[in-house]
Amino acid sequence: MKILISSWILMIAATAFAEFHWEAEDCVVNRETLVENSHVGNRWNLWSTDKDADKKWSGGVTIQSPRVMADREGPEDGAPPLHLRVKDLQSGDYMLTMKTGRVLGFSLDGKTWRRWHAGDTIQVEVSKDGLEWWIDDRYAMEREDQRGSGYLDTISLIALPKGTKVNGWARRRPAEKMDRGFVSMPVDGGKRLSWRLLVSDAEDTAFDIYRLEGEKRRKLNAKSIRSTTDFLDTQPGAATARYILRKSSANESESQAEPLTLINGLPCRSLRLRNEKTTVQKVGIADLNGDGVYDFVLKTPNANIDPWHKYWKRSPETYKVSAYLTDGTFLWENDLGWAIERGIWYSPIIVSGKQINREEYLFHP
Repeated sequence: MKILISSWILMIAATAFAEFHWEAEDCVVNRETLVENSHVGNRWNLWSTDKDADKKWSGGVTIQSPRVMADREGPEDGAPPLHLRVKDLQSGDYMLTMKTGRVLGFSLDGKTWRRWHAGDTIQVEVSKDGLEWWIDDRYAMEREDQRGSGYLDTISLIALPKGTKVNGWARRRPAEKMDRGFVSMPVDGGKRLSWRLLVSDAEDTAFDIYRLEGEKRRKLNAKSIRSTTDFLDTQPGAATARYILRKSSANESESQAEPLTLINGLPCRSLRLRNEKTTVQKVGIADLNGDGVYDFVLKTPNANIDPWHKYWKRSPETYKVSAYLTDGTFLWENDLGWAIERGIWYSPIIVSGKQINREEYLFHP
């Protein structure tokens, strides 16, 4: 079981990936496209006289495009595309990030273009000759009241860990162990029952639905269900009605068929937290003990610190993550510590589970 709670910055810090940084003006190959401190319609402005430039731009210099008030038809309209190149890097996969303003055009081949907004990242492959790409002033901001010049300030590449190369197709599709997932939900006209068809089911697999009525059970479907994995009970009776799902096939006798599965028909599940006064901000879903049923990892409390400089304040407490099985069994709780600042936007939670020894998991989260 692994829990990843990170922004790119936190993840990079935790794994110590190699980082490389450049001033954008040092990476321009076709420098004839640049003019210094001059606003013209067909060149890029190497701008160092901006008010408070030292505070706004790395090194006090940025590359400014002509004003873009509407999308241009081609890359040669407006200023010529900037051709950028970085060298002397080890070959491999990297994450490319650029400090930009407004929106720019981005291309890895000078032919295929996409919008590049501030904060975008893209995975790139760096060869022994380095990496080259193109930036253009062909796109305008989506909102008319925000349109104007685009800006390119700095460039960063973050080396990604090398993985094992696979020749051809993967020989086996990764498969998550999952149970039948038999559930019911109240809908207009009755109660909808649904379940999963598993990859291990035979082609002639069929299903029958029974409703428990006291000590007796009543079969609801006239013919075995083969073409779908759902059924509408138009007369469910009590809200807590219980059902039985039975799987069978032509090659299975009733004694060999899948055991009966019971559910109480409730449309939701509740968990009793150890601290009943706490609140939950996010819930991660994963199978934590390998039984094929999804469990829960909770991030608490439901609190947020706005990162804007006028609103930011120190986090009053730390975030915690706690794990519960689907039946409400508490597994563990971890305090994330003060290094994880409280924020909805910059501390997401990603949960992945794998099948391991239950006892080992319970005592070593």
